[in-house]
Amino acid sequence: MRCGTPDPEERYIRRVGRALRLPRRQKAAALRDLREAFASAREHGEPAERVVDRLGPPKAYAAAIDGREEGAGTGRNGSREKGAAVLPALLAAAAASCLLAAWVLRHSTPPADAIGYAEQMTGMVVTGGIFPDARAVLPCLGGLLAASAGLAAVVLLRRRNKKPKKDKGERE
Repeated sequence: MRCGTPDPEERYIRRVGRALRLPRRQKAAALRDLREAFASAREHGEPAERVVDRLGPPKAYAAAIDGREEGAGTGRNGSREKGAAVLPALLAAAAASCLLAAWVLRHSTPPADAIGYAEQMTGMVVTGGIFPDARAVLPCLGGLLAASAGLAAVVLLRRRNKKPKKDKGERE
């Protein structure tokens, strides 16, 4: 072994450590167990290269420990995929809220003694305003949010069904 070049065992353990998506203590315990597996194999005369071949690619081994599929898109602590699944649900909820508010505005009636619904007409005319009528905007906004929720769900499903690419440096 040359100075500065890690042996296959240490290189494998480092790669597994980088691929693990566990809290710090669980990650340390998993790497300690992996070191013990290499030590046990060494005691029984099995070379590190054979152990590496038996365990498979580091990412696949790490994925098996994490309890996730190999190559599944995860970020810090495995939360990216969970977070991505929340986005379509939030957009759908916002769309439903907008559409419900539009329906309520359209079908609600003002009290009988409100101006314009009194027994006699008034001469007041309300015009202009900075903002458009909410009864017109809310259905449009709800439709846009619903379309966004559908698009986010489609993108999420496509990412989830995409086949992972293999790393160049890993064995099959």
